[in-house]
Amino acid sequence: PAFKAVGCGRCSGTGYKGRIGLYEVMVVNEEIRSLVMREGSGDAIAAAAVGAGMQTLRDDGLAKVRAGVTSLAEVARVAGS
Repeated sequence: PAFKAVGCGRCSGTGYKGRIGLYEVMVVNEEIRSLVMREGSGDAIAAAAVGAGMQTLRDDGLAKVRAGVTSLAEVARVAGS
């Protein structure tokens, strides 16, 4: 079951108290460095990063949905559908 934001007086009707970030951190390894130096496409660089274990912004958001920290609607708003 996914978290659904429900507002109250404490959160001014937003369903959220405070803020939490979604993160995507790419560690540059030799393969990625080589792609960048050869002016590889953004898609190729992203694929190499994911192949090396990078967690995408959407994946981080979905993990936070599963943990009950945020909602699918908020992840879709921030990371795209």
